[in-house]
Amino acid sequence: MIQSFVPSVNLANPDAVFDKCLRVALEFMTHAAKCGLPSVLVQVSEYYGDLSRCHPEWEGVPADSVIHYLVRIDDKYVDWTRRQFDALAPIPVVVTDLGADGWARSWEIAREGAPDWIRDTLEEVPLVSELSF
Repeated sequence: MIQSFVPSVNLANPDAVFDKCLRVALEFMTHAAKCGLPSVLVQVSEYYGDLSRCHPEWEGVPADSVIHYLVRIDDKYVDWTRRQFDALAPIPVVVTDLGADGWARSWEIAREGAPDWIRDTLEEVPLVSELSF
């Protein structure tokens, strides 16, 4: 299922994935749903990992201001846009422990009650309305 995912951005290019984590996460959730796999949108913040190879836009940003989106399937967290934080990261990064991966906080996001900008993004991604949040 991971091998057949085709996102709308070039995942190998840190410039292309910068600030695209929510869009790519939602695209992956749509793909997972087509493959019959339930998934959960996860927001993470306060990255305390190594930012020495991060996109220039992240340089100097306080850790508590870094917010990122990824997808949980079963007990695995799938991060397709990690290259914005580490230009040499694998594609995707798949982990089972967000804390060990450098994230201090995480939340599972539901469509209901989400901020307007998340709802707007949800509506922009094709077939995302078919997902069960």
